[in-house]
Amino acid sequence: MCGKTFESFWYLVRHRTDEHTKEEVEAALQEQGLERESFECNICGKLLSCQYTLNHHLEAHSGARNFHCDYCDKSFAYKAQLKSHTLIHTGTQFTCTDCPKQFRNAYALRVHRRTHTGEKPFQCEQCPKAFHSRANYEQHLQIHSEVRKYQCNYCSYRARRPEALKTHIRTHTNERPYACKVCVL
Repeated sequence: MCGKTFESFWYLVRHRTDEHTKEEVEAALQEQGLERESFECNICGKLLSCQYTLNHHLEAHSGARNFHCDYCDKSFAYKAQLKSHTLIHTGTQFTCTDCPKQFRNAYALRVHRRTHTGEKPFQCEQCPKAFHSRANYEQHLQIHSEVRKYQCNYCSYRARRPEALKTHIRTHTNERPYACKVCVL
């Protein structure tokens, strides 16, 4: 692909996610005669690139929080989460040069900068929409899917995304968690 190397698997994963579109990764794997295998989380349905990342992802569902902050009583499932949190205490920030927003890591700043530049490197192949971040792009792709794997416990409704099911369930429970701060009830 681009030839860059990294000292850890997670730096490589972050680089591929940040710098290369899904299509570029697929093309590079195809050129090398490799096939991209995906591993689905049986708890939340998230697709991951290898068994190792799936196992790592499953740890978050276990509720285990083995990474403890030295400055406060918080603990985290992932070392990266602890590292990001620690920046609150140490004051290290990444500041946008176009506005006063600050971020805990360079990746978040890079994605934010795209809102100023208008760069949307993640283009949907099924419609004209494009996105600043891979996460938003991948969430959008579910709209085009015919698979509706999230079943309502109250009726026969099935949703493509867990967020859509959660919103639908509120029609049964009458839960209204979002209040307008302008209107007076």
